[in-house]
Amino acid sequence: MKIPSIFGCLFVGLSAAALTAQERPPVFTATANVARLDVQVVDASGRPIPDLRADEVHVIEGGSKRPVLLIQHIAEAGRTYAESAMRTIASEVSTNQGAPRGQLYVLLFDQEHITAGAEQKVRLAAERFIKEKIQPQDRVAVYGVPSPGPSLSFTNNTRAAIDQLQSVRGGMNRMNASMQIEMTDYEAFAIQRGSEAVMNRFLFLSAEGTTSRTSALVDAIANSRRAGESQDALRRLVLENAKIVATRADGDSRRFLQTTAELLRGLRNVDGRKNILLFSEGFFGDNLALELRNVASAAAEVYGVVYTFDLNNRVTNMTDEPSGNDAAAEALARVESIGGLAADTNGALIPDAMSHLDDALGKLATPSNDYYIVGFEPSPEALADRTGYRKIEVKVTRPGATVRTRTGYTAGADARASSLPSLRRLTIDNALAAPFGHQGLHVEYTTYQTRGSGGAERIVLSLEAELPVADGPERGTLDEGRGTAAADVVFVVRNARTGALAASGADTIALPTRPVPGRASGVSPWRVQFTLPPGEYLMRCIVREPGGLLGSADRQFAVRSLGGPDVSASDLLLGKPGAQLPVRASAYTKEPLPGAIRIYGRAPEQLDKVTARLELIATGGNAPAIGVTGVPADTRDVDGQVLRDIFFEVPLAGVPPGDYVARAEIRAGGELVSELRRQVTVMEGSAPAGIVSAPPRAEPSEAASSEIARLIDPSDKSALDGVSFLKSAKYPEAVAALGVSFDANPKKAPVAFMLGWAHRGTGNLTAAVSAFRNAALADPSMIPAHLALADTYLELKQPALAVQALEAGLASQPNAVELKRMLEAIKK
Repeated sequence: MKIPSIFGCLFVGLSAAALTAQERPPVFTATANVARLDVQVVDASGRPIPDLRADEVHVIEGGSKRPVLLIQHIAEAGRTYAESAMRTIASEVSTNQGAPRGQLYVLLFDQEHITAGAEQKVRLAAERFIKEKIQPQDRVAVYGVPSPGPSLSFTNNTRAAIDQLQSVRGGMNRMNASMQIEMTDYEAFAIQRGSEAVMNRFLFLSAEGTTSRTSALVDAIANSRRAGESQDALRRLVLENAKIVATRADGDSRRFLQTTAELLRGLRNVDGRKNILLFSEGFFGDNLALELRNVASAAAEVYGVVYTFDLNNRVTNMTDEPSGNDAAAEALARVESIGGLAADTNGALIPDAMSHLDDALGKLATPSNDYYIVGFEPSPEALADRTGYRKIEVKVTRPGATVRTRTGYTAGADARASSLPSLRRLTIDNALAAPFGHQGLHVEYTTYQTRGSGGAERIVLSLEAELPVADGPERGTLDEGRGTAAADVVFVVRNARTGALAASGADTIALPTRPVPGRASGVSPWRVQFTLPPGEYLMRCIVREPGGLLGSADRQFAVRSLGGPDVSASDLLLGKPGAQLPVRASAYTKEPLPGAIRIYGRAPEQLDKVTARLELIATGGNAPAIGVTGVPADTRDVDGQVLRDIFFEVPLAGVPPGDYVARAEIRAGGELVSELRRQVTVMEGSAPAGIVSAPPRAEPSEAASSEIARLIDPSDKSALDGVSFLKSAKYPEAVAALGVSFDANPKKAPVAFMLGWAHRGTGNLTAAVSAFRNAALADPSMIPAHLALADTYLELKQPALAVQALEAGLASQPNAVELKRMLEAIKK
């Protein structure tokens, strides 16, 4: 999907500086196997480090370094939600870096390992946490495992979350009755571990003639002795009972862990770190190593951090029963498993949480959202067992830096599986419905507005995304038009007031052919145009690379009415002649910064007194503002509305490099009509040498929606049919219909112009040259005809003829700035 720039400008790409083989970092390609890990890095003062480089990060598995292919900073907003939104969503350039995002909380209740009755205190503390700590931008999910119990996915409806808490239950009973012996889980596991002290409780009578257990056991001992059974037989009886109790306990624990792993993996479509608050008295992990690793693996896949709340009652039972002194030892044994889970996921264990639940929950209300996604090449062993949990160590070479991360990773599903159309569509749909933007890929974009028709204005969306480098079509989306691997891109625009869908589209972006110097990934641009009526809008753009990594950013913007009776102005366009509409304009100190605005009115005299001034203002206030007055071009009447272009040229000699805001003020008769802004980055020196090649071109079918198409005589049925065919990309039919009209009257410039584009659509460039030349001869003031003729010559690899065509156009239209700009771009 290609489009021309707003004023018909053609752009020349810039070549990237090549790196020597010694300087070139590892390259993140579309077919690379990449495992991803969330890593927090802070300096000696505990502040997040925002500018970590890939060469400073070492991922070590089994004593060997794994190549680091990607490092993406997930920046914390660092300000209030509203301030962050103003800098990202409502800014001139919308980005997902530092975008406002709340916390994601998962309240997970291990109902089989909470003592019956104890859940009430936990429930009330969780309710206070939701009421007092959850902010409007946060999301909370509530689950009780196993069911029945609460089950609520991420929501900002705190009332619904609190209602779910009412179904939390406690189902743990520490004493188990099995056969003739009552035995606690702790005693059963202690006996299986070989504790003679615990075994003796069941083998010997006390001075009072009882064991530490029930009279039923006393009877069993007496009966066995009357039957002449040996002490070994009694031991076997106790061991058998211990095995039964431990097996039942393991079954309950396995059920919890397996369900939890499935639940966590179901959260992968919501981007961002998940703070998993696990409420449990713990369980014995002697036989659960695989299940615990599975939960740690699931948490790693969804960037989940587990905070475990130890709900054991630390009040020691001081009765004479030997088991009464087990309370502390049992609590330590139980929390060992959930404490290990917290450590493996870079979380924390909150011991004896029942004594300070409110305080413990309050401290977790604002965990850091600043971290890195580190992508590295998994080991061959990890690729052989993609679901296995592999232990790793992460080191950072920057002095004073401290690393916090989880203890392992899984290779995850093969990217080939994620490229299935149904799965791609599902992940994109989930991203559209997600509460926050995704930050797995750096995405930023902006919009440009110019006049449309029929009460709707034309909007151009200009986007850039960080993407892996193309290395063949073996994996990922295949863009048939280019024959190279491509990323998916989707945008959706909704009315900010009603939420109604206003515009949407889906396309592919060709992957970059080389990485950005000094980085492992590249950047690809994408542009599209659509129409919107005046109003306030919210937009989300999503980019998905072939391996499944997502980036998305939100935008809030207004569409102004440009077709009214008063003077109005398009958006400000900045950049060198021949440059595509940029996301962020770039300028160089040894070259002036050009700019342009198009103003509209109903009568020429409205625009005669319009003035415009452009100022370049340093964002940090470290340089004085530079201002220039705009130079107006000739006034033109197009489709019943008068328009006039105003051009600027800001000298940058002596301007300090840095970030600036270009602010344009348009006044009519001294009254402010419009104030427009664009972000600009000024760099030292001159722009890199451009590659002289044919610039990006419009699709031929887009000519049918141009202003020239509306100049065709409404009574000319053949011409109207031809335009209709052209709009539907039925180019042979368009050539036939437009040819009939042109043959009837060769002086119809609009028909000749449409015929030229129809020939372009069929690939007959020679016939297109003839048609565009006829249009320019019939109406020398039709500047698009001169531009199209020159562009077709460029496609024929005839730059000298393109220059000749533009010079001929300037001979009859000496003030045509568009022709001058294209001529300058070709000659350069």
